[in-house]
Amino acid sequence: MTTARAASIATAALLLAITAVAAWLRLRYLGQVPGNPFYDAAVRTMAVSWHAFLFGALDPSGGVSVDKPPGDLWLQVASVKLLGFTPTALKLPQALAGIASVPLVFDFARRGFGCLAGLAAAAALAVLPVTVLTARSDTMDTFMGFLVLVAAWMVVRAIERRRLGWLLAAGAVVGLAFNVKLFQALLPLPALALLWFVGSHLRPGRRIAAAAAAFLAAVAVGFAWIVPVGLTPQSARPYPIGSTDGSIWNLVFVFNGLDRLHGRPVTTPDTFPPGAKVPAAIVRQQRNATRHLAEMTGPTRLFHRRYAAWIGSELFPAIAAVVAAGALAAVWLVQRRRARAPVPLPRLASALGASLALWVFLGVALFSAMTRFHPRYFEAISPAVAAALGAGLGVLALRAGRIGRVLAALVVLATGIYVMNARVSIGPSAHWELLACVAAAILLTALAVLRAPSQLALALVAAIAVAAVLVVPMATSRRLVQARAFDAERSGAMPPSWPAGINSYLGRHRNGTRYAFGSIAPAKAAPLIAANPQPVLMLTSYRSQPLISVHRLAHLVHAGQVRYFLIGRRCASRLTRRTAACPATARWAIAHSTDVTLQTGIGRHHLLYRITHP
Repeated sequence: MTTARAASIATAALLLAITAVAAWLRLRYLGQVPGNPFYDAAVRTMAVSWHAFLFGALDPSGGVSVDKPPGDLWLQVASVKLLGFTPTALKLPQALAGIASVPLVFDFARRGFGCLAGLAAAAALAVLPVTVLTARSDTMDTFMGFLVLVAAWMVVRAIERRRLGWLLAAGAVVGLAFNVKLFQALLPLPALALLWFVGSHLRPGRRIAAAAAAFLAAVAVGFAWIVPVGLTPQSARPYPIGSTDGSIWNLVFVFNGLDRLHGRPVTTPDTFPPGAKVPAAIVRQQRNATRHLAEMTGPTRLFHRRYAAWIGSELFPAIAAVVAAGALAAVWLVQRRRARAPVPLPRLASALGASLALWVFLGVALFSAMTRFHPRYFEAISPAVAAALGAGLGVLALRAGRIGRVLAALVVLATGIYVMNARVSIGPSAHWELLACVAAAILLTALAVLRAPSQLALALVAAIAVAAVLVVPMATSRRLVQARAFDAERSGAMPPSWPAGINSYLGRHRNGTRYAFGSIAPAKAAPLIAANPQPVLMLTSYRSQPLISVHRLAHLVHAGQVRYFLIGRRCASRLTRRTAACPATARWAIAHSTDVTLQTGIGRHHLLYRITHP
């Protein structure tokens, strides 16, 4: 057997093992992870109605729709159709997308930097805690990240094959990603453009024309759902939750665009009617929340102790390796130019390195400035972080000579020190990482002293260095799996027995009304819809924005179309009854109703009300 053949077999075996680890981390206890009641309800409804399937409606009446295009939810509908409406089936598409990303990032990094860099990138992505957390959550971010990685891989193929078809396909996939998570999916676009313009062998004019064609493909696919829905009369489609005027354009460009950058305060004095006395406790809560947001924004946010275990323990060495490799390349280029010597830099490797650096730094800059940041947003740059980590350490250890191995040793040692100082781990794994990083740094330094170390020795020590910086991420991901952790909204979630009890009561007493009940908010009704799809009259949209007037509600009640209301404690207390969180329609319903919550058997008050004297 030749050496090349043996190396290929070893690479395939290692990639298979890394992918198996990724699968174990994403599938273990998947059915026991809590879901997102809001999206689960939409999936349950979309599975029984083509109208709901097309628009992403939350309930069978089609009154409101979810706050995103339903592209990802369509995959969940297919999953529950095949496997049944179970927690595992709901999360399986995300988990499978996370698993598929691991071998794909290997091939993506390998084409520019070699097999070892590809294996390192795959290992980093496999155990990066935030990718494990998100792939096990009932959200859309993992599938969006997978599509973005597919687009980046296609750009590399377009450069290698010099074929316009691959670039057009990359643009179409970016459009698909936009249909999953909207503007979050466009964050890598400048990096992909840089990759094409630096790496392509085409003449400048043809290069620009090809990029323009790919952009048009992205726009055509990206708006393939949005434009038809936007042109549909509002009376014939659901009201999109999050929109302030009922239009799909407001949902896309404001709620999922500008508002994601600046955020909206959760509770402010403006949520109270004019002249109302604002409770001091709520004012203090808002001031503390504002102060906390101000403290959490800035260039160090992702390295803050709150996020370090999920993100910083891999982001730190990735950025350090990119900076070290970039500085070394810049010095080398200057020296070559001064000596008037040729600069035989591999074109694809240079383009890919510059693209990864831009991709990572754009993400860090954006996520550092956003008012509101959830760890799952990181999926927009997690493939780049993994590839930068693998490529950076691989290039420094294998291709950058003695100085490169010394820089790699410093990066690894600094990572161990950072992990200890940031306290990103609970338990002994941080201490083990520091010891592993010290050992790897010593080995890299020793190889830097040797004149001509063998390629096998270099590869082995580089692998040890990568493994050292992944000790804490692997331990953290394992604990997340054991804890059944998730990163999904749980607004409106109820104890498992409540939806069955309330739905059973409504089924016995609804008496043929058009709506099973009216709900103070979509999230409040979601668990009941997920348990049993039924028409619901929504009183408000996102952040208690009214969807119906008191006059219209009174008319529906008088006509016998709705009899029960799901309201909750937000309107039961004098402290919160006059806030915007308790709209006028809910106050009217309570004034004309009786609390029948105890009759449902769930053992509490102030949740379900029945109209008694309209």
